[in-house]
Amino acid sequence: MAKGFQLPNSTFLFDNSLKQPNIMANKNNPELGDWAVGVKWLKALDRELALTKPGIFANPNVVCKLRHQPTIDFLAFHYPLKKG
Repeated sequence: MAKGFQLPNSTFLFDNSLKQPNIMANKNNPELGDWAVGVKWLKALDRELALTKPGIFANPNVVCKLRHQPTIDFLAFHYPLKKG
């Protein structure tokens, strides 16, 4: 849950100044409370370098697991990353 989410600088999310005013409203309720997901960015590109094509997977949710193989293949071809 967001109330226990720790940032890389070892502070808790709720101990920082947040723009979302109601994120703590249901902090003790797992059904209604907000959840946080950490992301380890391996590479970032300018918005102008973004690519798309018809049929590519898109999801309005903040977090989702990408399983659409044509989209994975498209991204892997255009944005190759070295593992390790």
